Amino acid sequence: FPFERGLYEDKVANFWCTLNLIVKLRTKFDHGTLAKLCLLTTSLSILPSCCMLFRRPTVRNFYISLFNVSLCFYLFSFQVHEKTILLSCLPVILLSATYPVESFTFLQFAMISAFPLMIKDNLVFIFWITFIGFSILAFQRLYIHFNHISLLQFLFSILCITTTLPLLIAAIYVKPPSRYPDLWVVLISACSCIYFLITLAQFHIYQFKETVSYIKKTN
Repeated sequence: FPFERGLYEDKVANFWCTLNLIVKLRTKFDHGTLAKLCLLTTSLSILPSCCMLFRRPTVRNFYISLFNVSLCFYLFSFQVHEKTILLSCLPVILLSATYPVESFTFLQFAMISAFPLMIKDNLVFIFWITFIGFSILAFQRLYIHFNHISLLQFLFSILCITTTLPLLIAAIYVKPPSRYPDLWVVLISACSCIYFLITLAQFHIYQFKETVSYIKKTN
């Protein structure tokens, strides 16, 4: 395993890269210590979801657990690449029928988190075509089922996306300060990470409610 490559590569939207804005982990600890810390953190973070799945081994709980575990891996594991978020996108698609707003917004933020990589690979135009096209299809789906979704969750999702989109535009057209050449990239990654953490907490709550409901029915 390439431990010498460090805790993370580039400005990935995970917990460690965001925490590094406050605590310079890579200067305080060696690679071996950080790898052990990531192993411990990742293991502890996936434990609640796995335990709830064993308590209620249903299809829906399995899908939620797949999402929770894959997102924990992305957020807390060692040497994560931007494209690792695709591991979480697969199970969240399976949850889109039950949690449409949360699922579609997560997929949008997965694209947003990879935007710095799109700039590097000269895929900005393709990104916008994909992002706008997906957003239109997602809103059409939500409009059909609007009476069955949470208005508060919908407004929260709109707020998160609209406050992050200006950063994408700034990353293309606004030159960052010379002192902070990666300002826009870091802000995009940090905002995406914060949203991922909120979503992770949400789906743990959903899984907990599913598990408690199942236990009450069986008793």
